[in-house]
Amino acid sequence: MIDNILEVNHLSVCFELDHQTTQAVNSISFQVGRGQTLGIVGESGSGKSVTALAGMGLLPSPPGRITQGEIWLKPVHSDPINLSNLSEVERDRKSTR
Repeated sequence: MIDNILEVNHLSVCFELDHQTTQAVNSISFQVGRGQTLGIVGESGSGKSVTALAGMGLLPSPPGRITQGEIWLKPVHSDPINLSNLSEVERDRKSTR
């Protein structure tokens, strides 16, 4: 069994501009095991960068927002952290540890 350090489950992201909603990522799921490397490939505009920005908490909000799913970081010596619902203050506090 692989010890995952990152799990992305059914992540969906949209952008709202000028009262119009655009789905940028639609229910993507993947896992990254401890010590593994993951490459995400796809066509231009397929949501690769938006997925990464959402995971790092750098999604410009507004207009972008996570509409569904979870992003779990599983550090070795602490409890799992659901990155998809951390506030900016919580995210800043976690980054200083």
